[in-house]
Amino acid sequence: MIFPNNTKRIALNSYPFLFQGGTRSRRQAHRISQIIRVINMQQAIFAFRKEIIISRKMRGIFCLEGFWYGDHRDPTSVLPILELISRCYKMPYLHHRCATKEEVLYALKRWKTKSFNSKYPILYLAFHGQEYEIKVGDYHFTLDEIADVLEDKCEGVIIHFGSCLTLNVNKRKLQRFMEKTKALCIMGYKQEVDFIESTSLDLLMFHNIITGGQLLNRLGATKIAKEMQLSSGRQMRKLKFRMEINERTKFSRSKMKG
Repeated sequence: MIFPNNTKRIALNSYPFLFQGGTRSRRQAHRISQIIRVINMQQAIFAFRKEIIISRKMRGIFCLEGFWYGDHRDPTSVLPILELISRCYKMPYLHHRCATKEEVLYALKRWKTKSFNSKYPILYLAFHGQEYEIKVGDYHFTLDEIADVLEDKCEGVIIHFGSCLTLNVNKRKLQRFMEKTKALCIMGYKQEVDFIESTSLDLLMFHNIITGGQLLNRLGATKIAKEMQLSSGRQMRKLKFRMEINERTKFSRSKMKG
C-alpha cells in the first residue's frame, strides 16, 4: 500500500556510485536520473490532486443509521468508514443514530434545508431494508414517505440506501422518487447483503465520488457510474448494487456547476 504524502522525495545524490566509472556508467546514471525525475513528478502531481480534492468543501456526507440488532449497546456501525474517508480526504460528515420514525423525520427535515444539504450533498441512509423501504425500528418507512419529506429539496444530491433489497423495484418507481425529490441519483442494493461486504463497497463508492473530482450533475454522475464499474464491477454484480440517475429533472446551470 502506497501513501504518497508520506513518501520522501528521491534525491539523485543518494546514489553517488552511479556517477563513477566510464561512459556506459554515465549513460546508465542519466537514464536512472530521468526515471527518478518522473517518479518525483508523479508524486508531486498526486499530492497536488489530493490537495484539490481536500479543498472541495461540497463533498460532505450526511448519514442516518439505525441500530442493526435493536440494542443501543451494540457497536456495529458504518461510522468507521466515514471516519476513514474523513481522515484521508478531510471530508466533513455528520452521523446520527436513529431508532424511531420521529428521529428520522426530524433529521431529514433539518438536512433538507439549504444550509445543510449544500454542505452535505450525499445522503447516506444505513438501515435494514425491504423492497422500496427502509426499516426504522418496527416501522417500515417507504420511499414514497421519504419523497414526501424531501419534495423538491434534493437538487444535485446523491442518495445512497445502505440497506438490503431497497432498490429491488422497477425503474419507473425510482424515477418517480427522483422526480419528486429532484435528487441527482440514488444508489443501493437489490438483494440481502452481508454487512461487511456491503459496507466495504459503500467505502469504495464514496472514494470514487470524492477522488473522481466530478461535479454533482448528470454528466458527473454518469462518469462516477463508469468509474465504479471499472474499479468495483465484480463486487457490484455480486451484491447487486444499483445506481439510477435522474432522467426526468432538468437541473439548473447554477446547480450543475456544483
